[in-house]
Amino acid sequence: MIATGPKRIVLASALGLAFGYSSIGIFSFGIFVVPLSKEFGWGRGDMSFALTLMSITIIFLSPLAGSLLDRYGVRRILIPSILCFGLVFPGLSLMTDSLLHYYAMYILIALAGVCTTPASYSRVIVAWFDHHRGLALGVALAGIGAGTAIIPLFVELLTANFGWRYAFLGISMLVLFISLPTVWAWIDDPVSESPHGLVKEEDGFSFREAIATRQFVFIAFSFLLMGIMSGGILAHLVPLLTDQGVTPTMAENVASLLHVALIVARLFTRYLLNHFFARTFLHPL
Repeated sequence: MIATGPKRIVLASALGLAFGYSSIGIFSFGIFVVPLSKEFGWGRGDMSFALTLMSITIIFLSPLAGSLLDRYGVRRILIPSILCFGLVFPGLSLMTDSLLHYYAMYILIALAGVCTTPASYSRVIVAWFDHHRGLALGVALAGIGAGTAIIPLFVELLTANFGWRYAFLGISMLVLFISLPTVWAWIDDPVSESPHGLVKEEDGFSFREAIATRQFVFIAFSFLLMGIMSGGILAHLVPLLTDQGVTPTMAENVASLLHVALIVARLFTRYLLNHFFARTFLHPL
């Protein structure tokens, strides 16, 4: 019997997102560009192609992941996904000078991590909360900001003292020893009789109805723009700063501060959603 509840659901979601694909897969990429480039002599363009492959894999796998979540529930899909995601990084610690090896490992990150994205955790939060749903989502999604604030400092500490290979092993430990046990203990799909409120499928649009609305199109386009920003700018922030003469430590501190701002922004936005109907913000659509 899982000892869970609304507060534990939110905490487990925040920790899962802190060390899931959205924080580690994307935002740790730039941190390793400089040490790997020095080690193997790879060019920035060649290395960036790994991020492109990872993003393309996520694009094609996300609809399948959503279908699996609908069919089997979040818990049955999320737990093995976290386990597989954590086990990818020891493979990165054994990196050779082959770019094909590098590309293959980042494709594996996407394959293993596609179900550790906000879609999984948001589905649980929405199902468990009727009241304060916006705030619950905000606290949970702030985990991404927390993870991306912690990971640069954590990686810099390990890299400076032990080397980049041990930094990949350290990331694996964060996933396997923090995210996995927390999610295993506290994340569960509520039954229909749950007093916390389960959103039933028949209460909303069908998939075909949803994608035909202009709101869906505009929201999808907004996510596309955010993906361009995160994948094109934020993922390369550390190497961009170091190229301008900023020390690696300072560059990673800047990245961490940026993601602290992300935490504050998410919490404030979700607070607003608790006091104003979401359609208020989407009215121009």
